[in-house]
Amino acid sequence: MKKNTVPALSDDEFVELEDLLAGLPEDCGAMSSDEADGYLTGLLLSPEEILPERWMPWIVSAAGKEPQNVDEDTLYRLESLLFTRYKEIDHRLSTRNPIDPIILIDDDEPDAGDSLAPFAVGFLRSMELFPALGAVQNKAVGGAVLGVLRHLPAELQGDLAETIQGLDTDSPLSTPEESLDDLVACVAEIAEVTRGFTIKE
Repeated sequence: MKKNTVPALSDDEFVELEDLLAGLPEDCGAMSSDEADGYLTGLLLSPEEILPERWMPWIVSAAGKEPQNVDEDTLYRLESLLFTRYKEIDHRLSTRNPIDPIILIDDDEPDAGDSLAPFAVGFLRSMELFPALGAVQNKAVGGAVLGVLRHLPAELQGDLAETIQGLDTDSPLSTPEESLDDLVACVAEIAEVTRGFTIKE
């Protein structure tokens, strides 16, 4: 009997994905791969299904439009990699397994800033464009969403800044590992409510 294959990007494909996104014209305002990962995760936590033709353009263009001066083969390959990653995250959630976020570390400045900030930026973008997750009236979901958004850069925190500051004071995250574990737990808590998935420990 043929086993069902689990969609997953290889290490080389992760590198290719980042290179293709970084190689798009600067005026596209394309997401980085770690930002796109947060965006895709936010989409998949929504209680409403969002079709790829609606969400895909926003990864490659800040205006949600098909990039100009990009050849079709490059765009097709990029969208193929993104959709594979989308299915991989969905598979992890639906099989009750923790997510494994893309985290890019600058070799020249490994300690510069919060490495989860791009994930949080992408997550917020998904909520801004497709607001069903933000509209969920559930205290646990609200707290878990805040647990993801606490990693936003200060300039993007907006009205959440004071709440995030309070969270950082009351429940500090001391190490990158602790921050990652907390973010993964927050995603699992949201998935349990919005999609009915109880993630394995």
